[in-house]
Amino acid sequence: MKREGPIAVAFLSGMIVLCGYFFKAKPIIDLAAQIVRWRIIVAAFALALGGVNMFRLHGRVVVEKRKNWPYSAIFIIAFVAYFILGVTKSPTSAQYMYIWQNVYQPAASTMYSFTLFYMTSACWRAFRIRNWQAGVMMVTGVVVLLGQVGLGSAISPFIPKFAGWIVANPNAAAIRAITIGGSLGMVMMSMRVILGLERTYMAGGND
Repeated sequence: MKREGPIAVAFLSGMIVLCGYFFKAKPIIDLAAQIVRWRIIVAAFALALGGVNMFRLHGRVVVEKRKNWPYSAIFIIAFVAYFILGVTKSPTSAQYMYIWQNVYQPAASTMYSFTLFYMTSACWRAFRIRNWQAGVMMVTGVVVLLGQVGLGSAISPFIPKFAGWIVANPNAAAIRAITIGGSLGMVMMSMRVILGLERTYMAGGND
């Protein structure tokens, strides 16, 4: 039952939710809605398990005083303090929101801004013209970049219009194609999980 149990649960819950979208029988629709609501409970347990695992890993680093262990200690202190604050004062309290807006968000913005350097390096490597495809990419990238800033309109009023056309037509078509392909992939993966063909979500995979 260590393998058959999860497969049976995935099959039954998946088929019930799937039938809830295609059939109008009220018992099936109600049961499908109930299963969808259960996912919130499962997600909460998964989040709690992830928090415990992070606490255990960083705690081991602090106890054994491995490399950069003070950062793990800061994480544990911040984790525990913020968790207690959220439980005792609620996540909508003024104290909780103050830390969120004045500590977390600036730190997150700083970390996100670091990606600018990696993006610049990636663009520099991608814009090296080795063939005509790379040339098209470089010209398109330069036009779109110039169209987003005032320099493009100062050079020519045609540049922002052309950049807008690129974003609204070829770019949108490519994004929609990727979205459709990803959606079909998700459908196929879901069907494999429901039918028991995909077992990588279980420990040991296909064993």
